[in-house]
Amino acid sequence: MGLSIRILQLVVISACLALSAWRLHPDRNHFNLAHWRIAEITARELASLNSVPLLLDAREEEAFAQKHMPGAIHLSGQKWDDELPTFLGAWQPESPVVIYCNGQSCGASKLVALRLLNDLPAANIYVLKGGFPAWEAFQTSLGTSKL
Repeated sequence: MGLSIRILQLVVISACLALSAWRLHPDRNHFNLAHWRIAEITARELASLNSVPLLLDAREEEAFAQKHMPGAIHLSGQKWDDELPTFLGAWQPESPVVIYCNGQSCGASKLVALRLLNDLPAANIYVLKGGFPAWEAFQTSLGTSKL
């Protein structure tokens, strides 16, 4: 019986430490079920939208400086507080927001979408499926490139 009590104590202590770590983590607000609500949009669907979307580039600043989608605004987690006012100045609640990063395996666009959904739950937010490479491939398939 002594061993069972020790194991139970360890489980309770571990759970308390895990909960404390979660509560103190600076990004704890990002760990919620809103992640499952993030809609994806393809480059083809983006091109056929009836309204002009606000494009957000979640890639590194250097990649954004080299080339980006026309009219895109840079908004990443690294300089969130500095870049957010630019987004808020351009954002129109009735217009869709499309966020992209470096590709399918890049999670930066989903993190930006998640932060925006936490702050602006009514926003019409999409993540570009395949990111910037998918958009470039789509532009190439059309024979156009607007970089």
